[in-house]
Amino acid sequence: MYPLKKIALAISLVLPLGGMAAPWMDVDDKRLRHSVQILADAALIRVPVNTWPLMWSGAIANVNRIRGKVLTPSQRRAVEYISGEFARQTSELSASASVESAGQRDPLRGYGDTRKEEQEARLDAEYMAGSWAARIRINQNQDPTDGDEATLDGSYIAKLWGNWAVTAGAIERWWGPSWESALVISNAARPVPGISVQRNTSEPFDNVFLRWMGPWQFTGFVGQLEGDRIVEHTKLVGGRFNFRPLSWLELGISRTAQWGGDGRTESFDSFSDLIVGERESANQLGGIDWRAVWSSALLSAEIYGEFVGEDHFRLLSSNGMASFGVAANFAIKAMDVRLYIESTDTQAKWPSSNDVYGYAYEHNVYQSGYRYRGRPIGAHVDNDAKATHLGAQFYLDAANSIGLKFSEFELNRDNVGVNSVAADSSEGDRIQAEYKYHGRHWELAAAYISYSDSLQIQNFNSGDHDLVFALKYRF
Repeated sequence: MYPLKKIALAISLVLPLGGMAAPWMDVDDKRLRHSVQILADAALIRVPVNTWPLMWSGAIANVNRIRGKVLTPSQRRAVEYISGEFARQTSELSASASVESAGQRDPLRGYGDTRKEEQEARLDAEYMAGSWAARIRINQNQDPTDGDEATLDGSYIAKLWGNWAVTAGAIERWWGPSWESALVISNAARPVPGISVQRNTSEPFDNVFLRWMGPWQFTGFVGQLEGDRIVEHTKLVGGRFNFRPLSWLELGISRTAQWGGDGRTESFDSFSDLIVGERESANQLGGIDWRAVWSSALLSAEIYGEFVGEDHFRLLSSNGMASFGVAANFAIKAMDVRLYIESTDTQAKWPSSNDVYGYAYEHNVYQSGYRYRGRPIGAHVDNDAKATHLGAQFYLDAANSIGLKFSEFELNRDNVGVNSVAADSSEGDRIQAEYKYHGRHWELAAAYISYSDSLQIQNFNSGDHDLVFALKYRF
């Protein structure tokens, strides 16, 4: 770690002081997302909240407008947490150092999980001035599965043009309302380096015929996959549009494609075919998702889901995958509680009932599949799998929280083809308990994870009782 400390010190000396650390909320804080959803459920935040990273501009403007309103205790705690995080990320220069350690890596990761390898260390320096923002993130990984011990994942430079933020770098994304299995883009794989554009604020259309959509958000990107693939240097192209036509309803539309690469045309005509959904132009996914909420002063309940069609053809989805969930959040005295149950099926069969194996996340040309450096870009269980999660988050006070989760898995159900998580078919469960402390300068976490003996995961010793520790310091 000594060379990395010297690099971080050099960064802090080179970057000028002043400005804001980050233009968006990253995909690494469950409590921040929980707080945002509490206010969104009560229509106190009107921006769409199912595309992450979530831009700070619209959300913090909504938070500032409601400070003088009469709020429930839970809503006040949400406002305080969001405001505190915003203040932390708007210091003159934001820098942090963190380490995470476990007995072995865990590929089955949900929203907010940051560790990808057994041992990880990270140094961050972030800066924002005027319309520019940048982050240097240096990651050191012990015995990584892809061989890259040192990476710059999470680094970026961004520029604001009007109401659009243009970014070059490799940033984590999470598309959709789920907490465990985002089917199109999740945090299961390392972030793909590329160029992206995202709307800064989510104001409704001025057009009278489009105003019914309410606040809306769009993000799009073009990324570069690794060279060690069957089709080397394949491009990953994606776009997502989500909007809130009603205060209690948010809808999203997502499309991604693996396109081009060595030996494949990258002409304008080929890209046009991709846009209209020609089957042979790319390996494509197209999906819709929704989140509907009922909210009162005592309880907020939601139902959400996602359907993603494989090999999108002329704007129509073929056999696809699905994810559904229900959740509720409420308060017990000064403690906020979130409960959820979520089920995901990545076997390509919806809406028909016919089982189609070896189809989801696969393609006859792009035979390395919908993966990056050996890990799924979409759902963390990869293809032909089922996962059901029962989770509970207890936010005890402003700094302390406890998370409990029970999960059941059916992995690689056909026992053939390629699956980056499980080489053979297996079933089993996982129990996870986690404690977190989130202070002004210090963050620490300790977790216990246990997998059943019957669950066979690649490069993983099933049946082990694993302890995980994480520590982060903000300078």
